[in-house]
Amino acid sequence: MAKTISTSTLGPVALNPNTDNPLTITSTGTVTATGTAASIYGSGTAWTVSNSGSVSAATADGFKLSGGTTLTNGVGGVITSSGTHGGGLSVGAGIYVQNGSGNVTNQGSISGGGYGVALGGGGSVTNASSITAGEDAVRISGSAGTISNSGTLTGTFDDGIGLFAGGSITNASGGTITSSGTAGAAIYTSNNGATNVDNSGVISATVHTILIDGGGSVTNNQGGTITGGNAGVFFKNLPGTVTNSGLISGTVAPNGTGVYLENNGNITNTSTGTITGAFFGAFLEGGAGTISNSGSISAAIYDGVVLGLGGMVTNAAGGNITGGSTGVYVKYRAAGTVTNSGSIAGIATSSTGVDLAGGGTLTNDVGGSITGGNFGVFVGSTSTLATLAMIGTIFNSGNIASAKYDGIDLSKGGTVTNLAGGTITGGSNGVYVNTGSSGTVTNTGNITATATSGAGVDLGGGGIVTNSSGGVITGGGFGVFTTGAAGTVTNNGSITGAHGVSLGVGGSVTNSATGVVTGQTAGVFASTSASSTVVNAGHISATAGAGADIEGGGSVTNSAGGVISGSAFGVFMTGAANTVTNAGTISGATYAVDFTGSGTNRLIVDPTAVFTGKVAANSTAANTLELASGTGSIGGLGATGASFANFQTLAVDGGGSWTLTGANTTTSVFDGGALDIAGTLGAASIAFQGIGSALLIDNAATFGSNVGTSSYTGPQLQDFVTGDKVDLKNIASTGAAFTYNPSTGLLQVTNGLNQVATLDFQNSTLGNRTFQLTSDGGTGTLVTLGGTTILPSPPAVPGADVEWQNGPGGLLAAWNMNGAQVVASNYVTVQGSLAAPGPTWSVAGLGDFNGDGTNDLLWRNQSGTLVDWTMNGSQITSSQTVTFGASPATPDSTWNVAGIGDFNGDGKDDILWRNASGSLVDWTMNGSQVTASQQVTLGGGAATPDASWSVAGIGDFNGDGKADILWRSANGSLIDWTMNGSQISSVQAVTLGGSPAAPGSDWSVAGIGDFNGDGKADILWRNSNGTLIDWTMNGSQIANSQQVTLGGSPAMPDSSWQIAQIGDFDGNGTSDILWRNTSGAMEEWSMNGAQIASVSPVTFQGTPATPPLTWNTLSKPTDFV
Repeated sequence: MAKTISTSTLGPVALNPNTDNPLTITSTGTVTATGTAASIYGSGTAWTVSNSGSVSAATADGFKLSGGTTLTNGVGGVITSSGTHGGGLSVGAGIYVQNGSGNVTNQGSISGGGYGVALGGGGSVTNASSITAGEDAVRISGSAGTISNSGTLTGTFDDGIGLFAGGSITNASGGTITSSGTAGAAIYTSNNGATNVDNSGVISATVHTILIDGGGSVTNNQGGTITGGNAGVFFKNLPGTVTNSGLISGTVAPNGTGVYLENNGNITNTSTGTITGAFFGAFLEGGAGTISNSGSISAAIYDGVVLGLGGMVTNAAGGNITGGSTGVYVKYRAAGTVTNSGSIAGIATSSTGVDLAGGGTLTNDVGGSITGGNFGVFVGSTSTLATLAMIGTIFNSGNIASAKYDGIDLSKGGTVTNLAGGTITGGSNGVYVNTGSSGTVTNTGNITATATSGAGVDLGGGGIVTNSSGGVITGGGFGVFTTGAAGTVTNNGSITGAHGVSLGVGGSVTNSATGVVTGQTAGVFASTSASSTVVNAGHISATAGAGADIEGGGSVTNSAGGVISGSAFGVFMTGAANTVTNAGTISGATYAVDFTGSGTNRLIVDPTAVFTGKVAANSTAANTLELASGTGSIGGLGATGASFANFQTLAVDGGGSWTLTGANTTTSVFDGGALDIAGTLGAASIAFQGIGSALLIDNAATFGSNVGTSSYTGPQLQDFVTGDKVDLKNIASTGAAFTYNPSTGLLQVTNGLNQVATLDFQNSTLGNRTFQLTSDGGTGTLVTLGGTTILPSPPAVPGADVEWQNGPGGLLAAWNMNGAQVVASNYVTVQGSLAAPGPTWSVAGLGDFNGDGTNDLLWRNQSGTLVDWTMNGSQITSSQTVTFGASPATPDSTWNVAGIGDFNGDGKDDILWRNASGSLVDWTMNGSQVTASQQVTLGGGAATPDASWSVAGIGDFNGDGKADILWRSANGSLIDWTMNGSQISSVQAVTLGGSPAAPGSDWSVAGIGDFNGDGKADILWRNSNGTLIDWTMNGSQIANSQQVTLGGSPAMPDSSWQIAQIGDFDGNGTSDILWRNTSGAMEEWSMNGAQIASVSPVTFQGTPATPPLTWNTLSKPTDFV
């Protein structure tokens, strides 16, 4: 039964659920309570109330209804309570609904000293007018609440809205939600439920504007404003999502923050959105959240954006992020990812654009700008609490700049890739990697340091710099500066500085045909601390010093077309042993090339070489001038002051045909080449090294003194054997005759024209002494030895399956195997002649570099030169210098081959190089060409194991078609690197039964091979007591560990037996073991997993094959190639 109040009524009014529901109060009705009870109260039903009049209470609630309520306060309706805040829901609420859901619609005025509307069982409030309270204008608890506001909600002491079980809030355009006190928020929600806020109006507070404890979302539409003192939006305890197209601000120091997500979440700021704070613009803690910005995010004092535990920041084109100290800051506790197509800036003089304290990845796209006062981008932290690697990976196609220090600073190492169109500018350095950390910089854009002492790129812990075609690197002091460890610089563009490139601890510089390196003091400078290598096919120059100044020894190779020039020196070298190879142009006003110090030096001259200025070696060491293959002429060899001064030895390479003009003083050595003495030669000796060497003497009368007499003095001819020749070009062969005195070694030659010549041979190295005189086909006489070349019979040893060498620099042989039988044993030959590289050459490794199915031989010279022999059985089908970018690849002595294997699965073996500093480089091979030279990386950062780790073996342990790397620590730990080219796809400890496998120091890896034929490499271990163990591998897991047995008993060869080679000698698909005894005896073990299927002596033509102990196999048992 309905009840209507149309007159003035003294409250309290108690409603009867049977007679007073619904209740209507007309515009003339008033209910006033002056006591401590509610003005109107009732329970026991779901109430429906409509008010257009006035309801007021002195100290209690205006309405206090229990059992659920729908209450409409119409236009002109006034509901008020004069009670005070802090007394609870029953004291001072305009409307209080308990024990049921309440639904309140207001078009009039509702106010309370404590609460405007309080719903104790959830429900909804729709406000189109005014609700004001001392505590909360609207409070909903007990269950979720829904609030729609287009009027005014004001909390003068605490909250404008308080939701204690979550729900949703919509503030329409024109709507205002305010907390004007210092104890609350405009909107507060507890952690009992998620809350979603949608705002198109105004929400403001003195402290926090929106404070959400229970997670949810805030959407601030275009035109909407959310402003507060401490935080515009604050999500506490649980993650939140903020989408902003209007204005969100926290303006009051010391804590003013636009958006603060304390426990993770996501922030999206659209193109019309602005987020600003006094201290922070947007601050995201507690997890790896995301911030996407197309509008404006700013902070006056500290950081525009902060990620406290990693995450991702994406700043789109048109987006602007600024901070007083930092534009974007990612704390040290986790790595972050920043992608920028807009503008990110630190605006204070000591600011940073982007600071990735925990490391991470930054991509600055085309049009993107990142700037700071001190640093454009800074990666890493000095915090003692930091536990991460803090390695940075930077990709730039836009602009990164700082005014004072570094455009990019990687304090813990990493990589920088500056793409075409990208600019990186700093005061001190364009790119800086801190001391002790390795860095990799690849540039196709522009990198600049503006300070007079600055470096375009400064790698404080060594590393790699690749400047591609079109790339420009410039610094006032240095174009590129590396220190702390070896540096590797490859240039196809332009590098400029007072020192173009400076290597503080050695390394290498490769300047291609398009590369230009320019300096004032030096084009390329290398300090005294380590040897260095320079390979040039372009231009290297210095306007006030040396084109290349190498102070710690090493090598300089100037290819055809290359130019190295300096105002004083073209090339200046001192320190340890030095080598300069020139096929281009080297020039200097003082010296073209100057070797100083006390080291041994070698100058290699190509027929195309041009020297502008003199060449001088030190006068204290044994220096060599080497004439390379081809046809050329040279002169002026002599002592100090000569064109080529202080070269005690003149060497002519195989295939070389050189004319020596003018007056010369030196000792000559041939290696299958030819030297034409057109002038004079004062030399103590001439050595013929390599069969087929030729000495051409234009005028025999000036070749020595007292020619034609027994008192002749002249160069002694050493190592002259069958196949070598001396051409006496002006001694006619008509009537030519000779006499030879074996006691003095003098050969006297005469002819019918009374012409005479004298040659002095060293008896101890002379061949068969059967001299022959024949016509040289022209006007001269050839002096040769008769008979055929006498060669030792080849040892009974392998060929295509097993390669041998007779001592360092000696002859080579090859065995073809069929199980334990040597079916063919041949010397290695090139174009029908025996191959013997000489003592300066050593085998660096065997591998199938061209993918033809047979192993090739990689040779390395003491000078650093590398040569690839393509093999076909025992025949060398091709011998080519290893090149990279058309220039010879000559790693210096700090680099060694750590292993050979097909790391990228292209069917061709690659070469793993390791530097003394720990750096690793992978060469992708195509025959003798290095198609790619890349630093080995893990997760984008350089992999540099310290000296306690060594490569124990190479093999495809997981059967994916790519070779993996087995590392062993000095403490016995084992690590498996699964490789994908130069990238390490995984690093895992080697385990057996789930536990790390760490054999003691009495165990060593004896060989790597597929002993069970499962397509995966296995590991053969050998103990110092002779015990052998076979590990069947499945990636980094040891599937089976078994002792090697023969007929069920352990096989334990004593220390007189060593493994010579691992290979499938019988062609059954499993690897076998070739053993060799100190007595020379050899055995072949045919394997079936850990079981030896058979043991057989190695035989050749039915007799035991026992090569002399001077012969050694060239294969490395731990490289399974």
